[in-house]
Amino acid sequence: MSSVPQTGVVKVGFVGCGGIVQGAHAPNLVQLPNVKLVACADVDRARVSEFLEKYKLNFYSDYREMLSKENPDAVIIATPNALHAPVAIDALENGAHVLTEKPMAISLEDAVKMVETARRRQRILMVGHHMRFQRNIQVGRKFVTNGRLGRIYHIRALHLRRRGIPSTVTFLQRKYSGGWANVGYWCSHYRCNNVYG
Repeated sequence: MSSVPQTGVVKVGFVGCGGIVQGAHAPNLVQLPNVKLVACADVDRARVSEFLEKYKLNFYSDYREMLSKENPDAVIIATPNALHAPVAIDALENGAHVLTEKPMAISLEDAVKMVETARRRQRILMVGHHMRFQRNIQVGRKFVTNGRLGRIYHIRALHLRRRGIPSTVTFLQRKYSGGWANVGYWCSHYRCNNVYG
């Protein structure tokens, strides 16, 4: 499976161009010499107009049109959670590698379809669990895996986020968000016995 096209430049398209794309993905990607940002698909052109101008991106109101016309090598998905699976599957079928924001999908069935499509199309599918790459997390993981901490029987975690809250963003709306309790399970790799919040 080739991750980099023969040209050596990876064309990246965005589906959903809100805060995380504008504040994190795009500013970091433009610093990479072998990446070219090509397009943005979003439902609200007015909301992303400055972003489009800043990065000289082509705009599409339909992500499927973006996939067929731009043929990106990679797609970053930052849509409402319920759309992660269908957009990812379409992008993978189109031949793009996919990075989707968390959660991967809002049902196990959708997540399995995403993985099966990525395997069949021989594309990379990744979920944006970026904190696992931070140095402090890597050091902590090493303590666990080398047995330095002994048997783990209790994990207490706190994540405090104020940025953007209160807000109308979809990941805070129950009907669009999926199961956030599952994040605790997948972050720790242990089955949770109790969750409260």
